[in-house]
Amino acid sequence: MIVTSNKTLDAINDMLATIGEAPVNTLDNSENVDVALALRVLDKVNKQVQSQGWSFNTNTSATLSPDVQTHKIKWQDDILYIVGTDGTKYVQKGDYVYDFDNQTATFTNSIDVELIRLVNFDYMPVPARDYIVAKASRIFNAQTLNDPDIAENVSIMEREAWAAFQEYEMELNDFTMYDIQNVQQLKMR
Repeated sequence: MIVTSNKTLDAINDMLATIGEAPVNTLDNSENVDVALALRVLDKVNKQVQSQGWSFNTNTSATLSPDVQTHKIKWQDDILYIVGTDGTKYVQKGDYVYDFDNQTATFTNSIDVELIRLVNFDYMPVPARDYIVAKASRIFNAQTLNDPDIAENVSIMEREAWAAFQEYEMELNDFTMYDIQNVQQLKMR
């Protein structure tokens, strides 16, 4: 992830500040080992968090079409997860979409899917970015200094960011108690 946006630079500088390192002015061609590690940790945490699927990166009704000659559907680099709207499981096999249920990578028709995409760090909502940076900072500290006092402070920051992120998701999606599966089962009695 060689990204030089201000938001990514700010995130890396926040992570560096966590362990008492001085901020950097650029991420381009940095020979600083801590910067390289912080970038790797941020990239990994970003993918892990986004792969859970959130309001900003989930498309519940997408259509993927096969190539007319190969009858294969290219796996796009920003796709983290695909499931058919009919429940069919799809995975990445090489560069293509693979129908796990039917054991094939050949498609005669388009497929309707729900998918989760990796959104550029700059275009995510602030609560999502804040949570990712807080979680990445905790991991970064564990991999560098492993200072218990810093770990405690960063854990508090991470919990607060998680709560803000969850609040953002709940407000945006307008969830109700009836969205919970156990409540739906009780309602059907």
